[in-house]
Amino acid sequence: MPVNRFYSSVAQPTTLAGGISAGSATITVLATTGFPAFFPYTLSIDPGAAGEELVEVTSAAGVVLTITRGVDGTSAQSHGSGAVVRHSMSARDLADFQTHQAATSDVHGVTGALVGAGSTQTLSNKTLTSPTVNGGALSGTFTGSPTFSGTPVFSAGAALTGTFTGNPTLSGNPSFTGAPVFTGGALFQRGAATTLAQRTSVTADTQDRHQVQADGKHLWGTGAGSLDTVLYRSGAATLATDGAMAIGGALSAANFPSGGMTAWTPVWSTSTGAHLPSYGNAVTQGGYIKLGRMLFFTFGVTFGTSTAFGTGATGSDNWTFSLPGTFAASALFAGTSILAGYGRAVASNANVVPLGVHVDSGGTNFVLDITGGSPAGTALASSGAVDSITPWVWTSTNTLNFWGVVECTT
Repeated sequence: MPVNRFYSSVAQPTTLAGGISAGSATITVLATTGFPAFFPYTLSIDPGAAGEELVEVTSAAGVVLTITRGVDGTSAQSHGSGAVVRHSMSARDLADFQTHQAATSDVHGVTGALVGAGSTQTLSNKTLTSPTVNGGALSGTFTGSPTFSGTPVFSAGAALTGTFTGNPTLSGNPSFTGAPVFTGGALFQRGAATTLAQRTSVTADTQDRHQVQADGKHLWGTGAGSLDTVLYRSGAATLATDGAMAIGGALSAANFPSGGMTAWTPVWSTSTGAHLPSYGNAVTQGGYIKLGRMLFFTFGVTFGTSTAFGTGATGSDNWTFSLPGTFAASALFAGTSILAGYGRAVASNANVVPLGVHVDSGGTNFVLDITGGSPAGTALASSGAVDSITPWVWTSTNTLNFWGVVECTT
């Protein structure tokens, strides 16, 4: 490493206070007026004489100077008392400037090539500690824990590791190694809803195992073939899949009223549309849950004093109870003999009749079928589907309950 030497423009010549030999490591001068205050600096002893010697002063104690003998091509000499001593510069001072000017490496004491502030250069094998990079284009692999702040843009397939803060924009195909942590959220913004936003695969895979489109649609595959499983938003507050869904644990449907089911009171009508009944002050309680296309339902009614069962009704005016909402039963259930559920009619403790539930041919109403007689052996007024006179003439305090499950069209 080059040694910095010091100079003075006001140093006054002096003389040796005593003679020295060629091996002396110190000299004593009469005065050091104007000499440099810092070390090292150069002195000439016997300047202009045949025995002139250049020495380098490395420290001083008053007028006693510690020196390095015979510098810059001169040799140590014996000098007599009174020899002239003068502060000077020599050939090496001028040579240092020329050497520095021509140098392309090891400049300013830096081992290797120096980085030019305005030059176009490629840096290799550099360790940057807490750097601030403004407007730089970064590529390659970043290891350790670099922190990128502001709004850097990463492109050209860079492999990035560490911590990125602020709002960096990653374009192209950057590769993340290790376990990068995204703070403040990450936005994957694409030009179209079906454009890929995220992809994952195992190293040996020939295809992606998981993809996420810009619209949030998830697609899965084996990594060896096409993506065959999807999960997506099919409508407001509705998540759908085009295939089957297997649930290994419990399935919980939250936020339903009435203890987990949507409250439901079916429309009470008749198969002929005549002699219509009405609930009046009857007490009803019903609900349903729909999982996929399967509709689970339950309903119970205790008839009241103002309940109308259908004045003038006959055995042909079979009662019907509508499916919840706008649901309709699939062809497998509609108008067939497949039971959708079970129920019972209660007139008194002695008069209890079991019921079967089927769906009418339109697929929109439940019909209740008598499946047995009264436990008391009392003869029933009639049989078949329940209506205002079947299995008896209904009155206040009688109850009717049924439940079941049916596949819907949607």
